Amino acid sequence: MRNQPQHHVLTTAIAVISLSIATFPLAGAASLITQLATSTNLGLSGMSTEPWGNGLSTMSPTKGVISTAIGLASQYDSNFFLDEHHPRDEFTMMLSPKIHYSSDPEGGAPITINADYEANARFYAENSDLDGVNHRGGLMAKIEGTRSAITAEAQYRSTAATDSLTGTFVTTGLTSVRLLGTYQVAPKTSFYLGLSNDSSTYDSAGFVSYQTMSGQTGFFWSADERFSMGPSLSYSSMQSDNTGNDETGTVSIQTRYKLAESVQILASIGMNQAINEAEFSNRHAGLTGYLAAYCEINPLWTWESSLQHVTTPSATQSDYLVNDLSVSTRIMRNFTASTASLGVLFEMQSYEALMDVPTALVDDSRSEIFIGYQKPIFNGRAEIKSNARYGLNHGNTEWEQFQLTAEISVNF
Repeated sequence: MRNQPQHHVLTTAIAVISLSIATFPLAGAASLITQLATSTNLGLSGMSTEPWGNGLSTMSPTKGVISTAIGLASQYDSNFFLDEHHPRDEFTMMLSPKIHYSSDPEGGAPITINADYEANARFYAENSDLDGVNHRGGLMAKIEGTRSAITAEAQYRSTAATDSLTGTFVTTGLTSVRLLGTYQVAPKTSFYLGLSNDSSTYDSAGFVSYQTMSGQTGFFWSADERFSMGPSLSYSSMQSDNTGNDETGTVSIQTRYKLAESVQILASIGMNQAINEAEFSNRHAGLTGYLAAYCEINPLWTWESSLQHVTTPSATQSDYLVNDLSVSTRIMRNFTASTASLGVLFEMQSYEALMDVPTALVDDSRSEIFIGYQKPIFNGRAEIKSNARYGLNHGNTEWEQFQLTAEISVNF
């Protein structure tokens, strides 16, 4: 039988309103496991292709369809290896060339192709043996007809960070492939079908990769241009050598609501049924959901909040799933030519044993406060950014960390 995690009831309840905002830089603050996890909801993605938020872009495409940029950043870290008793600081320099391609920067073409690539070269003052290059790239193609649209997307990103559970510095990679099709059945009714595949890699011994495959289909009915809703069916299969195969089927209702252009809400609530082969075919049911919201209070103030819940196989512990809950809120102040932000983050990781274990892992919780500032310079051809973060972790390990980052990027 499955050992229930200490916060299983709390995690399940909050998962009903699981929230993730595409423009919220949660990955930069979240733990290694959250950075690798996927929380894409294909059905909600099918409701609209409009971008969320109004964040500044470091690469604005021009009529030349190809744009390039280069970024230079420095970072101070007070506890590079997340050590409880003997923290060691580190100073890092990062050089990031970037390139973006858009076949239709102004929109309206029946066929659109976008591509991005960024390399991030890291140089450490105290741990030069860990110097390396991370890569991020993506390709998106979209075909639109009078009543249908097909979108294909492939992405890869690698991340170098210290694993909070083991204190090991590891480079990870995540490859994601998406295929989404929509068809207008009637003036107010549309059908969608989506498929996705995510797979992770690790460069350190003792870390086990995983793969997730999922599919989703459903209908949307639009009462008007502001409100849409409809049923959804989805299936996912998560495979890992540490946990075996975990399969989940979900039935849910999804909605979208727009209040002018200042408030947008995407929501989903439903029931899922899961089975894991390590549990001797014992099935378990639960609530699941998704909520995304964006609010422009006025031209000067914007507020974003994020509550994200993801489940992945443990990369280092056999027969364990990691339930990661991240709650974050941020308020942004827009000035004449700059933006400042202040936010807080709370993250909880509960380790769920699939088999009887002699000693269960203790849940981890982390609190963080962060502040940021960004400003375009040289008539928008360059941009400066700075942010500071302070975090505390409690659970399997006890540590605190302060990070200070400054960056300048130049568009060509």
